[in-house]
Amino acid sequence: MENEHWEIVMGKWIEENLLRKKSFWEVKSKTQTGSWMWRKLLKLRDIAKTFYMKEIGNGHHTSFWYDKWSDRGVLIDILGGRGIIDMSIGRAATIKEASLSRRRKRRHRTELLNDIEAELNEVGNRLCIEKEDVSLWRRESGYKQEFSTHETWSSLRVTKTPCYLLWIESQDGAKVWTQHVSSIWESLVKGILKETYTNEWNATVNLISDEKMERKRLFCIRYAFQIALYTLWRERNKVRHEEKILPIEVLKKLVDKRGFEVVNKRYMTKVLMMKIHNQEVDSGQN
Repeated sequence: MENEHWEIVMGKWIEENLLRKKSFWEVKSKTQTGSWMWRKLLKLRDIAKTFYMKEIGNGHHTSFWYDKWSDRGVLIDILGGRGIIDMSIGRAATIKEASLSRRRKRRHRTELLNDIEAELNEVGNRLCIEKEDVSLWRRESGYKQEFSTHETWSSLRVTKTPCYLLWIESQDGAKVWTQHVSSIWESLVKGILKETYTNEWNATVNLISDEKMERKRLFCIRYAFQIALYTLWRERNKVRHEEKILPIEVLKKLVDKRGFEVVNKRYMTKVLMMKIHNQEVDSGQN
């Protein structure tokens, strides 16, 4: 009972002092408000979005723009700020407010906007005043009301494809790779690959999938690949949050300085763990 009271008090304090009548998904990451833990939470929202959605009841507590209530995804991510103007639905509007709005509904030139208008109309017809909106969390068996720390952690740990790689594939990997990432990739691995170096997307994917390659070499190449894609993903997030991006030459220097420090540290950790394991095996045999 005491814990429930504390959660209510903290929830109200966060709404008044940190959110300030905005959606959690709407608050800008670049802020000095709140503790370092709060700012860290804001930076993890892109990952959290993949685990969270809303089931509509009365539509009173679901953001039209910032909550994932449509199978299409989060609408502000799909339509951007221009969509707010095109649909004449306010940035802070809930599903209930958007569906009951007296705005003049019109035929849009973009078919996607027309589809969203039709979906909003369907959702509006199903609104139930007596039923609250429900937060759902992705579990192994689908979306459920109960959040599982264990399953969420397991999902993050076993994910074979990082979210930034999923993003680049959804954006036409070959095109994005050629235009933005290949120069960083070249600066990282051309010295390792030598005559086998390539910056062609499909050939690169095949390269990092080659299980027959020497283990240490494959390890370094795969991490270089992840570093290159993560660099692009991070800069893309800066654009979304209206932050200044770094010139490509500056990115190369930062990646060259920091990237392989991470690779080397992770590799040395693996080597250390293998040595400890081998020592334990030898001790057992003796």
